[in-house]
Amino acid sequence: FDDLTEHEEFAAQERLQKLHGQAVIGSMDIVTPMSQSELICTKWGKGDLKVIDGSGHMVILEEPEQISQALDEVIAEVSPRLS
Repeated sequence: FDDLTEHEEFAAQERLQKLHGQAVIGSMDIVTPMSQSELICTKWGKGDLKVIDGSGHMVILEEPEQISQALDEVIAEVSPRLS
């Protein structure tokens, strides 16, 4: 567990800095601390932090509609607008 809480893997940082996206976490997540998610977004550069209020670590299962909206936001940002 200590390895997971102190894990720092920034090998993808250079690649991620070229991409827009979102790091989505639950406000009640006790597995991935908010500080770690904030650090990821800082290192990412073009990644926004989206916090789903009241959700835990399994936010993708707990709030699928909000995950879909986050995906829609990222796709809209990187896709050319349709006329």
